[in-house]
Amino acid sequence: MELKQTREFILKNYSRRYRVTLTFNDTNVSEALEVYKLGVENALGITQAVISKYGYRYKRMENFLRECKLWKEKKGWLHWRVESKLYFEYESKTESVSVDLLLKHLAPEWLIGDHDIGECEGVMWDLLTSLGYEWMLYVLAEGEFSVGDDRKIEEVDYMLDCSQSAEYTLVLWKRGRIVSTENGTFELDNYRLYAVFIC
Repeated sequence: MELKQTREFILKNYSRRYRVTLTFNDTNVSEALEVYKLGVENALGITQAVISKYGYRYKRMENFLRECKLWKEKKGWLHWRVESKLYFEYESKTESVSVDLLLKHLAPEWLIGDHDIGECEGVMWDLLTSLGYEWMLYVLAEGEFSVGDDRKIEEVDYMLDCSQSAEYTLVLWKRGRIVSTENGTFELDNYRLYAVFIC
């Protein structure tokens, strides 16, 4: 499991806080990253994730996870802030329409960029439907859907819930000109864009 930026984050932010903890070294950081991944992928709290990995309560590892800033009390596991771009484009002899969706959300490093096209398209339809843009849906019924690259914003936050409030910017283009924009928040099932369902 290669989590290069998460490792860099740990190296930069680690601070010893507990008397009962593990030594800061590569082996223990690798073990902590395994527990972290297990916790995120199974929506487990810190104690449950440690017990799931080792079969018993391992207080030193729990404290080490906190010192590595992989877990924050009352907030959950470390996640990266990501911008994902989703597009619908429709072109006929008389009309050219596209809808661009920029979605800012949280994801763990190992999922970033590994989109599930079907789930991404479903997210876009769900958002458009929730906004009441039936006319957009009619125009785009024959459109082509595509997904751009994820862009990792150099910010982190913490989360343990089954869903998150993602920020979005929606832009409607007609014949190469912006006709309408919409900004807001959208309740997004965690990791849905990557077809990973934890709850």
